[in-house]
Amino acid sequence: MYQKLVSLCKSNGIKSESFFDYNQNLFLSGSRDFLGFIRSKLSTYITRHNTLPNSRELRNMGFSGLERIINNLGGYKEVCNQLGLDSERFRNSWNEVNSKSKFLWLCEKVNRIPTDKDYEKYGLGGLKRYVYKNQKKMIYEELAREKGFASIVELKEIMPSGYWSLSTIKDTITPLCELFSRIPTKSELLELGMSELECAIQQYTSREELSRILGVPTYNLQNGVRPYIFEDLKDELTPIVKQFGYLPSRKELDSIGKKKLYHHIDKFGGPSKFAEKLNIPTFSQYRGIKRDGFWKDEKNLFLLIEHELLPLVQELGFIPNESFLRNEGLYEISQLIQKFGKRKKMSEYLGFPTYSEYKGTRENGYWEDVTNLKTLILEKLLPLVEKLGYIPTEKYLKERGLRELRLLIEKFGGRNKISDYLGYPTYNQVKNEELKNNNRSAN
Repeated sequence: MYQKLVSLCKSNGIKSESFFDYNQNLFLSGSRDFLGFIRSKLSTYITRHNTLPNSRELRNMGFSGLERIINNLGGYKEVCNQLGLDSERFRNSWNEVNSKSKFLWLCEKVNRIPTDKDYEKYGLGGLKRYVYKNQKKMIYEELAREKGFASIVELKEIMPSGYWSLSTIKDTITPLCELFSRIPTKSELLELGMSELECAIQQYTSREELSRILGVPTYNLQNGVRPYIFEDLKDELTPIVKQFGYLPSRKELDSIGKKKLYHHIDKFGGPSKFAEKLNIPTFSQYRGIKRDGFWKDEKNLFLLIEHELLPLVQELGFIPNESFLRNEGLYEISQLIQKFGKRKKMSEYLGFPTYSEYKGTRENGYWEDVTNLKTLILEKLLPLVEKLGYIPTEKYLKERGLRELRLLIEKFGGRNKISDYLGYPTYNQVKNEELKNNNRSAN
């Protein structure tokens, strides 16, 4: 930022030495010169609108560096007043003074250093953006600590390893049950900053078991909603299993109007585990999956694709990844995809994208293939470079959310290598050339 401001000052014939100390910190004593600097850079906009451009307009005009100067001079409203411009559009804008006082007000309101949720709860999203965008978070938090406030992490009591058990969960949750007149929900515990208790409940017990032990209803029971338990699913599936002779596939359940049952089957560990509990075969086991050579027979693979994988893919809209299948207990489908030739081949066969393609990410190993990188450079990066006339900076790409292009440049070896490959200069090379030309013309 320092170098950029110095370059801007030099290119406009302004002495920069009076604006910075030996630590390169900005002196506000030079505000008059900076006001003139702002007016000269934005003269066209000021003449047309009689006010200053907002932060988005500054970025679009290529003057994002001016925003830091404006904020250091007291904010948009203050600079407008000093320049004699209309400040009405910035009547509610944040600056160094009002943002600090409002931040401390919020600290008093929540009795700690505010979190992101606190800003949103009190309708102060603009304040949060100002604090984060202008890198004042650490400064303001230090100010809050001087006033005696602590962060939610510092206030939270971290329990020692091995602390949690069914007994300690009961002792901790009992006062909360009295407060809510029921077992508190997950969102309520997280809102209270008791994520450790929530994790302990999931690890050692369940809300239904706590409800039975403590004699207190869960949220669902209190509102007349009974949870769907294993016995309910067993009762629904028993006549269907008798009809088929095995646990039906997704396609078969869908054909008899019982598609929703497969969601419950997945909830209780997937078809393999559920069938094991009932001591019945799954669809694939019924057709001899354990027989030697089953996976070598293409007919068996296509049969499983039709009955098990395709209905799932049609529901999801993509080929599920390994993590999804493992979490859902769908080990047979995972093995089926591997035997068929992995996800890319399955994607081509079924005409559905892989999970990575669906989410806009890349498959494992994609970034290690130079051919992929060169293709991506020509398809995605080159049009942008041709528009700008140079290789975009990290800041430019980050501000516009172009994460993939940032990763592409990094994987290819950096901006200098991209510059050599495409024959375009980097941003720094362009600016250095402009500076040299300005110096020559000044001499």
